[in-house]
Amino acid sequence: RCFRRPARLECMMQDIAWLMQPRARADGAASGGGSDNGCEGGRLGVGFTSVPPEWGYFPSKNDRLTAAQLSAKGIPPYSAATAEFALYNAHASALRALGAEVAPPQPRSFHGVSVPLGPAVIFSPCFAPCMSALARKLGSPQRLSVSRKSALLVTGRHIRIDELRLDGSLEISVADGASLHIRSLVVQNEGWRFEDLSPTVLEDDRCPEVLQMRGYTLRREQARQVAVTTPGHHEMDHGELVLVSRTAVSFCDGAADLTDEAPPQTSSAAPRGDGGRLSFGGALEGQTPPPARAAWCSSALSLQPGAELRVPLVLPVPSLVRYEVQLLDASRSSLGLQPSLVLSLQPSRGEAVLPPTLLDTAAGSPPPGTIHVPGSGIFHLVLQNTSLLREA
Repeated sequence: RCFRRPARLECMMQDIAWLMQPRARADGAASGGGSDNGCEGGRLGVGFTSVPPEWGYFPSKNDRLTAAQLSAKGIPPYSAATAEFALYNAHASALRALGAEVAPPQPRSFHGVSVPLGPAVIFSPCFAPCMSALARKLGSPQRLSVSRKSALLVTGRHIRIDELRLDGSLEISVADGASLHIRSLVVQNEGWRFEDLSPTVLEDDRCPEVLQMRGYTLRREQARQVAVTTPGHHEMDHGELVLVSRTAVSFCDGAADLTDEAPPQTSSAAPRGDGGRLSFGGALEGQTPPPARAAWCSSALSLQPGAELRVPLVLPVPSLVRYEVQLLDASRSSLGLQPSLVLSLQPSRGEAVLPPTLLDTAAGSPPPGTIHVPGSGIFHLVLQNTSLLREA
């Protein structure tokens, strides 16, 4: 066989069959491709294993312009863009194969390169390195649904998902020594969007190469984050994250305690008084965590000048956050000055829902207020004492 120009060896890997002895090819054909290794006079069976193309063949070997030309001819582009979306589709296809309701991809063109745009699903190798491992991590795949605009990122070894309704972006991460059992979770937010970059941006020398080779960027609008960093076994039911046990549980080969993986450690979350279960007030653990439901309050809080209080909030759906700050008589300084309080509501990413706003404390306690949160996710309600004068 002749090569028109130097090429990689694997581009002609189909020729390996011609290197096998005739008996090996005949034995392989007769046995269906399975046999021993041929040592000590045994048969040498030659066979192959085929998998769906969306599960294993998406190289990135062509630049964006070449890929656009190939795509126009109906030839697989095999570029950075197609490789990225093929990976998302591979994980989404694995969920479909197990019975989950996952929206199929639709063709989308980025600067002439056609890609399968669907749910962006990424499973880290530690979570699901193969189909059998993924099946063990899903209690009831039929109770999982992922919309076309969704993005799902899962990182962590000991995670089990029973029911999930996702219409937006969700990031789940569980540290070593911890485990998470999601019994039910509904997430709806604006999610993430893939957007074309203009030719002017792509031709600019300051444009990062990682964007030039793709032709698009990812706009992270909103996302729900579930981050478990405290050792122990955690459960989430209807969006409420609770520490159930000081010892993590394995979902890899059956439910077994991971006492050797991580010794029990003390959590800073406050006991709820319901059988030893501990609440984090959502997916975050703070110094002053709010309860999982209802209101958070503090009857006696000292906030010194220059200090701030951060209250973590996990909002699974668009919500109204009502706040009320009451000043004690002792809040007024000896000079007769009221503290200068600034309130803000900040998401984990993106612009503040409520920019830093000065509360009116001239006549005493500021009036109660309501903050409309259009999306869902993880937020911090921040109260700052910006006063500069301290008591002598």
